Amino acid sequence: MSHNAKRFKIKRILFFVLLFSFSYNLVAQSEVDENVLKSYLQYSKCNFDKGEVIVLSDDNELRFSNNFELELQRTVFLKFLKSTVFNESLSEVLFYHDKTLASIELTKALVYYQDPQLLISFKDISQKLQTNGKVNFEKGQVLQISYTAKCFYTRKMPVVRVQHAVPMEKFSYHFSYPELVSLEFQMPDALTADVNSQLASKGNFRVNGVEQSIAFTEKQVTYTQIPSLRQQTFTPSLFDYAPKIAFHITGLKRFPTQDKAEKIQGDYGQSVVEQVLKRKDIMPRLLTRFDVPKAYDYRINAIPTQEEKLGRIFDLVRRNFRWNKVDSLFIDNKKTFESLWTERKCTGSEINLTLVKVLMNYGFEAYPMLVSTRSHGRVNQEFSEIKDFNRMIAVVYFHDKVIPLDATQTFGDYPMLSSDVLNTWGLSVAMSPERWLFLEDTTNQYRNTTLLLGTLLNDAVFRTNVYVNSFSYSKALRVAALEKDSVKNFIKSTFRSPYSVKHFIVVNEYVDSLPLAQEFDVEIPVTKDNDLREVNVNFLQFPDTLKMIEENRTTPLDFGYRQNYELKGEFSFPQEYQIYLLPAQTSLSILNGDVSYSRNYHGTSHSFSYVSNLVFKKSFFTAAESKEIAAFMKKIANYQVQNVIVRKVY
Repeated sequence: MSHNAKRFKIKRILFFVLLFSFSYNLVAQSEVDENVLKSYLQYSKCNFDKGEVIVLSDDNELRFSNNFELELQRTVFLKFLKSTVFNESLSEVLFYHDKTLASIELTKALVYYQDPQLLISFKDISQKLQTNGKVNFEKGQVLQISYTAKCFYTRKMPVVRVQHAVPMEKFSYHFSYPELVSLEFQMPDALTADVNSQLASKGNFRVNGVEQSIAFTEKQVTYTQIPSLRQQTFTPSLFDYAPKIAFHITGLKRFPTQDKAEKIQGDYGQSVVEQVLKRKDIMPRLLTRFDVPKAYDYRINAIPTQEEKLGRIFDLVRRNFRWNKVDSLFIDNKKTFESLWTERKCTGSEINLTLVKVLMNYGFEAYPMLVSTRSHGRVNQEFSEIKDFNRMIAVVYFHDKVIPLDATQTFGDYPMLSSDVLNTWGLSVAMSPERWLFLEDTTNQYRNTTLLLGTLLNDAVFRTNVYVNSFSYSKALRVAALEKDSVKNFIKSTFRSPYSVKHFIVVNEYVDSLPLAQEFDVEIPVTKDNDLREVNVNFLQFPDTLKMIEENRTTPLDFGYRQNYELKGEFSFPQEYQIYLLPAQTSLSILNGDVSYSRNYHGTSHSFSYVSNLVFKKSFFTAAESKEIAAFMKKIANYQVQNVIVRKVY
């Protein structure tokens, strides 16, 4: 089962538990205006998006209660333009507040529909959900979900996502906050509010145990016709970059006459670390005895320096284990380090906790570090919770270095991190105050070098020997793909018509510090036009995904790693041919040289050569920079369709 599937299963269980716990609150009859319901049920097509499920109305009201709680009341109406099953996408739309708001009290879950006489009816779906049954929504039905959510505003600051994975006709947010609270609002740049108003009002608020009349601020924000989010290439977690309303509580007064407001600050992971230290499945486990098998122990002790020993221990663990593609911070209490070592195929946290233990055995200052993988989403460092993290890695304090290690990447050389934790923040459980560490790799990169050696045969094809060397992250990801899909399937998914690949050979899959070497033969077709022969030699230089970056992109580019793609070619032809046209030499760069492309052709009497480079010196680019990169890649694509032309001499 995939990580996302498990997340959805957990959310679904929580959803059912909430429905069961608060089923006595479900209203026995609809309280929605009949004319409103008629308009919802008659809605037949989304005119600004191709969505087949649409949010007709999303009304949110946020109030500050007398006991320093935020109370959100939310009502969502969804229209189904086709038959739909309750799934993760719908769960995200309906309950996206669960990471920031502590408790959810469901008050209504009704499905509206019209009977054959066009009379409006509804049904309460809570009972079906309680039994964990499959919930199907018919075309034309409208779902209403209402709930109340609360949290203490001295600890957590809710962020309200405006844009969803489904289109939205209307989104409305009403804030009401007393003069005792100072707020800073951040509105989404990507969307324009139809209403953004602020008024002063009076209201009652309990201060020092006494009900008093104080000033309030009423803020109303409304958006209409918001298109759905679209997954974009190199965006690990879509909702991290969704337009959202954010507000930050900057100050709090306990009573109206208080001169200076108290600053509201987060704990920056302190509460998370405290929870981890109390858990029986992590820290106490590290105090148990575990010795690696004697054969490995002998080899480790024979290494003369601690620095080399650190690398070899990391290699030992990553080679011994296989990640089962499951991420969870929890470890079964029945499992021991001995059983994990024997089991070999384990969760990411089990592998890395074992790594921490082995490092401790050999005198290293090693600790667990909590991370949220790129697909799991960003962590708010100021106000984080343990559920915001989904994997443990290891962190080693060695001399003046802080070295993060993730042994889930079986084929990554020391000290490479797995690509799914790059460009994220890690939280160490060490007592050191420097707990947060940004996980990046400034040494390794995704690098491919491709060498083509071709000869023109039968006036029809260039029979070409291809040699590809994959380094660092390219090697790690390619070997993992080869292990999963086999060479045959790897070839099928990588090479497309008209290229026919033969004699595919791979070496160095399990040899550290050497690139993954791939060798094969391919026939590059030649286009005939009277006495002219055209050929395109831009073969397999960089992934097609780089060409798919769109100029209307709305999210940043988060590659995770830096990239370097080099292509070299040497093509010969018989004496009866001569060079007719070579593409021009080209050198381009953007963003102060952070992205560059060059190509150089050279011809002789019986051959031509070609050298091309595409380099990304950064791993992360903003949305504005992404648009510039998209235009840059489009320009490169135009260069890459230019052919070499040779002429047949009679």
